[in-house]
Amino acid sequence: MFRNDRIVRIDRPHDSLANGALIGLGVGAAMGLAAMASTSGCDPVVIGCSEPDAGGYVAGTLLFGGLGTAVGVGIDALIHHDREIYRRGAGAQATATLALGHRALGGVFSVTW
Repeated sequence: MFRNDRIVRIDRPHDSLANGALIGLGVGAAMGLAAMASTSGCDPVVIGCSEPDAGGYVAGTLLFGGLGTAVGVGIDALIHHDREIYRRGAGAQATATLALGHRALGGVFSVTW
């Protein structure tokens, strides 16, 4: 068990670029595999259309996976969060303000911590 009054600061854990790289690799590789699979079954009479072999699938998946990794790292590098989530202040402060007016009397009391 811990006491809440002993907590001074809470920080967010460090975020590396590895998760952006892995997400980009997965998305890029899936897109490369889908692109290669979409070219299978094309009409061989069309010029430049051929059935991809196993090397074509590997090359397309690796190429798109590498591009996806680069994009994922770039996007992850652009995301910045303040590491500090909570910091205890100096303590509680109370403020009282009195308001006087013609035929009116009022006041404000506030407490902050």
